[in-house]
Amino acid sequence: MSGMCGVLGIENAAEHVVLALGGGLEHRGAHKTGATGVVSQYIGEDGIQHQHSHRGYGAVGTVYFEQNDVARLTGECALGYVGPAEPLLSIHDIPPYGQRFPFIGREDARIAICYDGVITNKKDLCQEAVSGGYALTSPKSPVVFLANLLAQHTGRSGGTLVAPDEPNALHDNLSRQVATSITDRVFALAQKLQGTFALAVMVQDMLIGVCSPYGARSLVVGRLSNGAMVLASESCALDIIDAKLLYEVSAGEMVVVHANGTIEQKYPYAGPSISPTFCAIGRVYYQRFDSRRDGQTINDLREAMGARLAEEHPVAVDVVIAIANSAIPVAVRYGKNMKADLRPVVRGQHASPGLIQLSHKVLGNSATIRYRFVESAVHGKRVALVDAGFLRTTDIARLVRLLREANAAAVHVLIGTPLLRSTCPYGATRLLHEYTSILCKSDNLSDRDQIGADSVAFLSLEGLRKIFTDMAPNSTPCLRCFECA
Repeated sequence: MSGMCGVLGIENAAEHVVLALGGGLEHRGAHKTGATGVVSQYIGEDGIQHQHSHRGYGAVGTVYFEQNDVARLTGECALGYVGPAEPLLSIHDIPPYGQRFPFIGREDARIAICYDGVITNKKDLCQEAVSGGYALTSPKSPVVFLANLLAQHTGRSGGTLVAPDEPNALHDNLSRQVATSITDRVFALAQKLQGTFALAVMVQDMLIGVCSPYGARSLVVGRLSNGAMVLASESCALDIIDAKLLYEVSAGEMVVVHANGTIEQKYPYAGPSISPTFCAIGRVYYQRFDSRRDGQTINDLREAMGARLAEEHPVAVDVVIAIANSAIPVAVRYGKNMKADLRPVVRGQHASPGLIQLSHKVLGNSATIRYRFVESAVHGKRVALVDAGFLRTTDIARLVRLLREANAAAVHVLIGTPLLRSTCPYGATRLLHEYTSILCKSDNLSDRDQIGADSVAFLSLEGLRKIFTDMAPNSTPCLRCFECA
């Protein structure tokens, strides 16, 4: 999962974007070494549209503030991205991809584009481009590939689609032919793409967002107090910059957000065979607790998971411990229903990605450096370890051992989601691959024996489906990762 945020119509747009990325969306990219980028647009004294960009690897605050780089990103609109670092890509390939991109009435126009998700028909689209007379020049970056496809929708035949190391070729190629509008091009591009994704495109006076119909990544639209418009992956990013949530983009929908505050809705995927869904894993695991969807917060959803877990797997315990921050609402509700005390786990506040990797190398797990318990809080107590999702088997076994060493009377492991039975073909479980070990691939008896707990229990698939039915009756979740054996 990645995070995106665009701001349109305020002088220091890039500063708002950086705040939203670092304060509201970095959890979507904080895995080992993250990557982040921001592109800003402005009209220069020459009357021509220009773009500034800055990108790098690491935490958002580190990338933008070590040399005060955010101050250079001037302009009234900006688009930013934060996500996991992609292997084999240079720093210049970090989204957003910004380029001069003329179309009707705007010969000096520039765009910036980024996306979150997986395109499954890339090979077919490449072949289609070549057969149509285009030469697609090895764009390793997926976002550059999308920009190249966007360039195809110009109404002409033949040409060359280029990678970002050829900065002028795309403009020279396009300027020889009158193009369709940018909204028409994005609409046509969206119709060609297969997979699950959220796409964000910025031009000087509009932000365009697209959510694919199947297992869609989320997008929301908000407004700042001065009327500036915001497009973001989650509503918590709006809260960070004091923007009001206006609209939740539906699966299979395209929105065009104008600088004057109007929002157009378009439906590139309309048809009887289309049944839009949302990604269940995104809701229960990736999205932040204070984000809102379907009129309720993710915190409400996770509390419902805890309540259902208590119904399905009531265990006599004295203490409930949330393993991860995302599990706190699950643990709170489980503990309340079980009339048990909630106790904190002391986390390694300075456990950097490098230290965590070193811990794996030296100890075979990262639990020791990431988690510690206050012995007096668990001594002689029956303990429930609660998580919202998936945890590496070696780590959870180490946590159980730490509790045993602290003289806990019993240790039970309760997971607020169903057993994860397969990886997601659309990338939803990509960051969870390291965590989907025996704990997520075998039966509960084997899990218990492997990790040394007194019991291991998962929320049932029927239970999770019932929660979504009650909380989002007008939406359909994609549960394939929990269903496929």
